[in-house]
Amino acid sequence: TNGGIVGEEIGGKLEARSTNGAVRVSLQQVDPAGVTLRTTNGRVDLSLPPSAKADLSAECRNGAVTVEGLSFEPSGEQSRRVVRGKVNGGGAPIDVETTNGAVRIRSLAASNEAS
Repeated sequence: TNGGIVGEEIGGKLEARSTNGAVRVSLQQVDPAGVTLRTTNGRVDLSLPPSAKADLSAECRNGAVTVEGLSFEPSGEQSRRVVRGKVNGGGAPIDVETTNGAVRIRSLAASNEAS
């Protein structure tokens, strides 16, 4: 509940939840069963392989959502706080949410360059 979550080079189904802490995850592959990342007070950073195929739903209440370095096709209504769409044509469900914090979804290649 209290504390951040860090996961690196993950390749299976993933569900990670925190109340007071950031969630930072890098995936080597996206499992067909999907990914769920949630926190209440903290940012969420998710790094995906450039070839990942996913149906993305990301939102925050107080902050902004960004998608960087991935082939992303928005679907439906978008805002700075709600982003939904397909990564590389769509695939496994990825659901990301925080209340107080930003959400950043980016290419693993871009993430490694920034490290």
